[in-house]
Amino acid sequence: METDKKELEDEPLAEADALECDVSADECEVGVTDREGDAVASEASLREEIFEAFQPVTEVVVQSPVDGLPVPANERGDLAIAHPFTRETVVCVEDDTSYVELFAEELEARGWLHESEDRFKLNLTGDSVFRVFARSRYDETGLERSRRLYHPEDVEKRFGVHVVWTEDAPSPLAFPVRMLRERCRHFMRQVMANDDVPNPKEPGHLLRFYNCTARKSVGGAYMTLRDEAVYACDYRVPNDESSSEKYLESFDRKRLNSKLHLEMVRPFNLG
Repeated sequence: METDKKELEDEPLAEADALECDVSADECEVGVTDREGDAVASEASLREEIFEAFQPVTEVVVQSPVDGLPVPANERGDLAIAHPFTRETVVCVEDDTSYVELFAEELEARGWLHESEDRFKLNLTGDSVFRVFARSRYDETGLERSRRLYHPEDVEKRFGVHVVWTEDAPSPLAFPVRMLRERCRHFMRQVMANDDVPNPKEPGHLLRFYNCTARKSVGGAYMTLRDEAVYACDYRVPNDESSSEKYLESFDRKRLNSKLHLEMVRPFNLG
């Protein structure tokens, strides 16, 4: 019997009968000092219980100067808000804050007919003709000319085209001009009703969608531009030379000229 009891103690999964489960009261008693030490060491004061329940605050909370909500005093950073919709952050939209002249090489693609050396005409209804004067993109030496810049108040719209009158010729002539940056042809907009706000007079009824039709997902959906910033884009038609040079051409040119792939960098800032 002693041997069987020893085997049961060594084998935790062994089955025991009813007789082997009986224990005496002495074997079940546990004194106050048997496991937790003496009585004094096992006592907990009221102050310690309060400290354990309420941990001391290590950060000072102050009012945010942005929205007035409570924030930690050492927290720094701007609010997570959408990018602003401006001419500088969305290159897809037009920039009509100023106008630039159109060169002669650009007029035929816009429907103008070359009439003489520097004269172009636009056929109107009937026998009417609207004539303009345009300089070549290049001067006599082959150097590229700088575009003339005009203020919006100096621009007039005649027969559906923007022109500026000049006194360079014996009689006033019209120079064709365009916006500093015309709207991209791939930039499309929609305004639809919000079913969650069915009343047209309530705020939030109108949903505005901005998409780039030049880029699609794998499933064929157009890329959304709402609340997005587009600083430069090669998909743009017509191309914007200013933003492309600032964000694309200069960046790639710097990488190509620097030859960073030939420079070995030491790990862990070791010299």
